[in-house]
Amino acid sequence: MDTNIKKERINHHLTQQELGRLVGVKKQAVCEWEKRGRVPRMQTLIKLSKLFDKSINYLMGDSNEHKKK
Repeated sequence: MDTNIKKERINHHLTQQELGRLVGVKKQAVCEWEKRGRVPRMQTLIKLSKLFDKSINYLMGDSNEHKKK
């Protein structure tokens, strides 16, 4: 599954470690989401959604959903 998490991380000029620190996970977890298609836990998805001001659907790969509703 391709997500938009990496795209948003790069757009916000964050390293994997910085993003992990902001949402309370280790760098390895961010790497797993980006490279292996692992899905973050729901509470982490909510944090990512707020941080990037994007919907969870968009972050999980739905290109038709951009902004939070």
